[in-house]
Amino acid sequence: MGCDSSKQSLPTYPPEQQEEGGPGFTETQIDTIRSTWPLLSRDMLRVGTEVFIRIFTELPSIKELFTSFQIQDVNDLHQQPTFRRHAGIFMQVIQLVVDNLESSYNGLHQEIMVLGARHVTFRGFKVEYFSFYVKCLIQVWELELGEEFILEVRDCWKILFDYLVVHMTEGYELALKDSTVKSSTQNGNGVKRLTIEDKSQNGAKTSQNGNSTSQNKPKTSQITAKNNCILEKRDSSLCEVRITT
Repeated sequence: MGCDSSKQSLPTYPPEQQEEGGPGFTETQIDTIRSTWPLLSRDMLRVGTEVFIRIFTELPSIKELFTSFQIQDVNDLHQQPTFRRHAGIFMQVIQLVVDNLESSYNGLHQEIMVLGARHVTFRGFKVEYFSFYVKCLIQVWELELGEEFILEVRDCWKILFDYLVVHMTEGYELALKDSTVKSSTQNGNGVKRLTIEDKSQNGAKTSQNGNSTSQNKPKTSQITAKNNCILEKRDSSLCEVRITT
């Protein structure tokens, strides 16, 4: 079991040109990731919580962003059901990627973007924290896999984590740009709504009410992510993220 030859230079994330048919992982990378994932997914709530405990221990300033969880002692997080659910959501996104490593599931990119966009609700969050998540994931994976976590396995999982970071960053930065956030409202049910326009896309104009005026307007599709976020793709340049807080 292993990744591509260690003599070859591994990409930091799957090549963009391969994304049309899926994330772009090689057969060997897919085999390596999927053969080790069962050991990590046996208890996703526990493992996911361990990742965040590692994050909060290594960089305590991140802990302050999660005010809704009222974290006093990170070691108590295993006994906090609401936080365990949050950690489980994060692990479910990894599960989603693992399940679609070679597929053309076109919602994968959007669902990862939703996860990244959700971080705009954490006041003080910095985009470089995503890369710090990768470091902590690698550390927890090493502890969980033990002798199975050889260099080739590490490299393959690092590629997957970098793939996550690329698209989480994309979603976060899209939501963060003042010029692209059309509206931000919150109702009494704790649902924050961000209407986001990607102005880098061409061929679609948006009216003041956020509706596309393009003659070739694609059908609206809705992707329900496992992190209580909903991304509604209105057209090629406009989407809406509804975040349950």
